[in-house]
Amino acid sequence: NILSAEIALPAAVYDTAERRLAFYQAVGDRLGALTAISSMSVASALPLLGGESRRLEIMDRPLTDRDKKDQQTVLTVAVARGYFATLGLGIARGRDFTADDGSPGRPFVIVNERFVEKFSPDRDPIGQRIAVSRNDSPAPAEWLTIVGVSPSIRQRSMPSPDAVVYLPLRSLPQPAAALIVRSDIRTDALSEL
Repeated sequence: NILSAEIALPAAVYDTAERRLAFYQAVGDRLGALTAISSMSVASALPLLGGESRRLEIMDRPLTDRDKKDQQTVLTVAVARGYFATLGLGIARGRDFTADDGSPGRPFVIVNERFVEKFSPDRDPIGQRIAVSRNDSPAPAEWLTIVGVSPSIRQRSMPSPDAVVYLPLRSLPQPAAALIVRSDIRTDALSEL
């Protein structure tokens, strides 16, 4: 019993990250007050609908010539607290996001199990520091600390899941996002709330 809805915020009104985040938090508070809803979250992209491809750098692990040639990349998805529980996934290792993750001084991320298999098969990813840069940006990205590992789900319709880095929505509130709601009632009744 999961329902999703696409949200596109008007740029003229929600022209700053702070305003977009305030909107998403207000929606979360209103939905959280409804007893029919067991959990909800917001994500920049739903499963199977992609994500943003970014260059990956791992602290204390220099890029090999092959990494440089292959443009070591991952998909990134910005998600609000409760995303994994709402999808029924949970966290495989470590912890989920808190309400403060993504605020200054709390540069935390969650990676999926495919990320661990591909980039950290020989060491515990929890506590590892990574940077994810936009492909068109020459500026160095902020170092982020991995605090959790989620089960792998497909973000694109590919034969196997991509390596994904989940960013806290607080750090990257997009003008367009998906609202995801889980309930114990039928989805047709839920859409009428």
